[in-house]
Amino acid sequence: MRWALRILGALNVFASALSLSYFAWGIKIHLGKWPGGPDRQEWIVFLSISALSVSLVLYLAYLGLRLIKRDFNALKLVSLVFISEIAICFVAFVVTWIETPAWIRKDIVWFWGIAMSPLEFQVFCGYALIGLAAAVVLILVGRKSSGSIATQLG
Repeated sequence: MRWALRILGALNVFASALSLSYFAWGIKIHLGKWPGGPDRQEWIVFLSISALSVSLVLYLAYLGLRLIKRDFNALKLVSLVFISEIAICFVAFVVTWIETPAWIRKDIVWFWGIAMSPLEFQVFCGYALIGLAAAVVLILVGRKSSGSIATQLG
């Protein structure tokens, strides 16, 4: 169980580093030539989405470090972060590609997509779903093993 926590923690740190690198690359290639010619309000939305995306990815890295230190309690928070990432990407996909409100310009969708790139990298590559499954399995295994220890002692 200890090695599994450490492996998942290391993968979280690695995936977070890749996500932030992907985000930095997206910023670099679009610097000065942003899609849609965003105005002030669209920049505020971009910065808000970026802050949310980066904070979730950084929090996942922090939880990864806690898992490396064998903190079993971090698994529930890791699951919550993965669920949040998947839900945010799903809602963003529905809002921007399926049921786009009239007030959102089509060309600005690409601009806001750059802000979501840290989350999209993890979700679309499948890491969020695989990480969620691993975290849930580790939680269930941890409960089962602690329950069997309690029955052996009692």
